[in-house]
Amino acid sequence: MCRETPGGRTYIGHVNKTVSGRQCQQWSSNFPHEEASFHTNDQFPDGTREAALNYCRNPYGEKWSETVWCYTMDPNMLWELCDVPECGESVSASWFYDICMRDPSVSG
Repeated sequence: MCRETPGGRTYIGHVNKTVSGRQCQQWSSNFPHEEASFHTNDQFPDGTREAALNYCRNPYGEKWSETVWCYTMDPNMLWELCDVPECGESVSASWFYDICMRDPSVSG
């Protein structure tokens, strides 16, 4: 699934790893980064922080980041961008393989 908007504010795909392969933290969790608890349910297209699970999102929209991101499970890396193309961008074969083929549970 692609981002429909430049900032990815409405993105509801299932990518849950960052550009460097770090696992995303649950948006409803305070571990390892308590900053995730600062977000409110209305900032998520899923309806709640709990429903957003650990998927890449952009609760602030385009004004804060050009794409979706997440807090990471790495205690030394607070947050990182996720590699989700904007709709209409060409998707490379390596992106498809990395996102879809390595982890079949990820539907993009």
